[in-house]
Amino acid sequence: METHDEERSPPSGGGRAGDEGRDQAPMRRAVQWHDHAPGGQNWAPNGDDPGRGSMAWLERMEERGGQTQSRWDRQDQAIGSKRMRALSSQEGDRERMSAKAEREDNEAEQELLVDLSNEAWAQIEQGFSQTNMQVCFSMNETSVPVSSSCSWQLVDFTPEIITHCSNNGVDFEGEELLLETKDQQYLKGNPVKQDRVLWQVLKRGYIPISIDDTVVRIWIQPAYTGIQGSNLSLNELEYYNGNYVSPAQLRSAINEMGGSDCLVVSHSTYMNEKQRWTPVACMRYAATSLAYSFRLYFPSPNEANKVYRNNLLSSLQRRRRRDKPADTINLRLVQNTEWDTQREAIVRLTKTERDARNSKGINVYGVTSEVKMIFLKEAFERAGFQPQHIRFNRGRSRSAVATFNTTDQAKAAVERLGENGERESQLVQFN
Repeated sequence: METHDEERSPPSGGGRAGDEGRDQAPMRRAVQWHDHAPGGQNWAPNGDDPGRGSMAWLERMEERGGQTQSRWDRQDQAIGSKRMRALSSQEGDRERMSAKAEREDNEAEQELLVDLSNEAWAQIEQGFSQTNMQVCFSMNETSVPVSSSCSWQLVDFTPEIITHCSNNGVDFEGEELLLETKDQQYLKGNPVKQDRVLWQVLKRGYIPISIDDTVVRIWIQPAYTGIQGSNLSLNELEYYNGNYVSPAQLRSAINEMGGSDCLVVSHSTYMNEKQRWTPVACMRYAATSLAYSFRLYFPSPNEANKVYRNNLLSSLQRRRRRDKPADTINLRLVQNTEWDTQREAIVRLTKTERDARNSKGINVYGVTSEVKMIFLKEAFERAGFQPQHIRFNRGRSRSAVATFNTTDQAKAAVERLGENGERESQLVQFN
């Protein structure tokens, strides 16, 4: 009996479904994996693969890791180069902005220090020479390193300050500066001459002191006149403006108000930090988010009085057009001073005068904005009193001060109307 091979073969399409796919799938997977072998080498599925852990396998893994690390290094270098270019660009922008600001500061300082006519200098020196004033030195820093192992405080710079000033035409009595320590150190001296040389040195607002390779900026300005009990001449006013005013515009505005010239004097605190600024910085940068603020020092009390009176009149009579930055200048009195309306002068009351006035005056609290002067006067008269003078204190909490002829009258008014600043006093019950 013949047996045909095809009879022993399974019929076409017979057998378990998927046998053919199951037999070929491993081969396809192996070929796909070998096509992506490291270095582009195809590992044949015939047993030529290096065994895991063998030297050949380790060499291939090391080669593959080296290629990955090289790719990471190239990426890091590219990112680093990009960052360096960005930082370099930012640094360049900062340098250009800093150079621009320095150039503008220098231009403004030259405008501030412009020389005046002989006639103007004669007027300045005439008043300045008769002013009772002191020159005050200070530093922003508590101490400054002058070497790798030593730091100096302000008092340590005394010989250098005296020498620098003397070389620039400013000498002090006894060739000495007196040290005062309050919230920080101050050096104060009495100048031998009060002339245009001193005026120009004060106008710059600082002196540079060189110690080896270190240049230290020392502030120089007139001693503050708003200290209670001081006998310094009252030459100062507080400056306040919501707009920037250039040195030339400020000088023009001061001339229009009757002044010849003025010094721009820095406050001791700016941006909520204990620091002083140069006069140019005071004028160019706002002290707060709202205003430019500093002090103006005039050659004489007479000039300060004249400028303040004219500024006050222009404000009260609303003569300002307010279409120029200089039109919005507001001048105020420094601390512990008052405006005497009869003498039209800035005054500083002595302790005796202050105590005498306080003993004759009483404070009226709870005075709202709609209360007029006549209302207060009528209220006192209804209570049986006639104050000699009434004035408003226009602060955050509005109040009034009534001054009587004698201390007994003031005491009687307090006993009748209540003391300790009672806001519900019958004095302010107008309705």
